[in-house]
Order: sequence, then structure tokens, then C-alpha cells
Amino acid sequence: MNCTLYGNASEPAAGIAARDDAAISIANSILWENGTELDVEADYLTLAYSCIQDEAGVNEGEGVIHDDPLFTDAARKIFTLT
Repeated sequence: MNCTLYGNASEPAAGIAARDDAAISIANSILWENGTELDVEADYLTLAYSCIQDEAGVNEGEGVIHDDPLFTDAARKIFTLT
């Protein structure tokens, strides 16, 4: 995936939502301030080397953290890391 999702939303208010047999793979990414980061009813969810806010109980993958990514200035949409 290799991206940053910040302040994103979908119905019902998740940064990423998936249904049925969707295969979701998230790697090298930051998901932050999206309401619920993941609303996944998928059987196939793979997480690796990512920073995902408040997703305790999600199928943790190798290198997944939940620490604040310390964006330079998210309010001004400057998502470089300090």
C-alpha cells in the first residue's frame, strides 16, 4: 500500500472499509485520525510494518505499531514526520 490515510472516512466512518470476500493488504502505511481506522468484514486481512491508530484486537502483523506518527503539522496537511 505504501501510503498515509489521514482524516479519511467511509460509511460507516472508517478509513478503510471492506466487505464479503475482499482481500486487504496494508504495508508500510500510516492510518491515523480516520474515525475507526479499519471496518473490515474480510477474511483476508494482512497488516505489516504500518502505524495504525487504535486497532487493538485486529490481526496484528509483523512491524505493526500504534504510536503517534508525529506528523510535522497535520492540521495544515503537512504529513512529513518529525
